[in-house]
Amino acid sequence: MKKLAVLLAAVLCAAPAFAGDTGIIKLSLWGDIAVAAPSNKDHVTGIDLGIGSSTKKVDGVQVDLIYSEAGTIRGVNDAWIYAKSDTIYGLQNALVTVNENKVMGVQAGWINLAVYSLDWLTTPNNWKTACNWV
Repeated sequence: MKKLAVLLAAVLCAAPAFAGDTGIIKLSLWGDIAVAAPSNKDHVTGIDLGIGSSTKKVDGVQVDLIYSEAGTIRGVNDAWIYAKSDTIYGLQNALVTVNENKVMGVQAGWINLAVYSLDWLTTPNNWKTACNWV
């Protein structure tokens, strides 16, 4: 019976390693200094916790004390001071939030910046589309 329990525990502990190329959990100290299980720090499909973290893609929750940066986020991006992403589908929350490409959801904070909107305003064809919409 003990052997069966040890075998079952070993299989359960090794299962995330066979799940694919994505990290299920990532613990970040600062920037790219992090530990992930499995060992992919660039794509997290679970939870990313840390003091300050930088990740290319998050499908799940990214929670940091000081700052969080991510390329694409599907879920929640939360930091105490600064949250930055390229594309977000879900919630982005911090004192200062910055998005550089696309927001499909909610940006919540004291200062919210969507940098892509400045490029949109400088294109004349977009003004024509907006005027036709009204």
